[in-house]
Amino acid sequence: MSNTKVEDSLFYTKEHECAKKEKGIYKIGITDYAQNALGDIVYLDISAKKDNSLRKGDVFGVVESIKSVGELCAPISGKVQDINFQLLNNPEKINKDAYASWIIAIIPEENESSEIKSIMNAKAYRKYISNLS
Repeated sequence: MSNTKVEDSLFYTKEHECAKKEKGIYKIGITDYAQNALGDIVYLDISAKKDNSLRKGDVFGVVESIKSVGELCAPISGKVQDINFQLLNNPEKINKDAYASWIIAIIPEENESSEIKSIMNAKAYRKYISNLS
């Protein structure tokens, strides 16, 4: 997927979730690579609730496409501050621009810096996905 978009300002997981830090909060979504691999997204379920605490790796939802179903996992630990309910009724927005379609927002725990260091920056993610092709 050589035309996959990777944004320099985001952090990435091997499971293809991404996190963008804005004013001390991380907006979590899926990567363009994941969206392309899944195909047309037709359903989104967010099991996390506002104020839930998530540990890094916890499942917070499911995304379903015409090809497959995938779990959504928290890339960092923290408290759910917000949920993008607009995507529940319009999951196809993720198809148009995965990075503009954040799914949940997390207020990170104190160990944020060590967890962020354990996930990839854009350069590392580009290298990672180039090895998957």
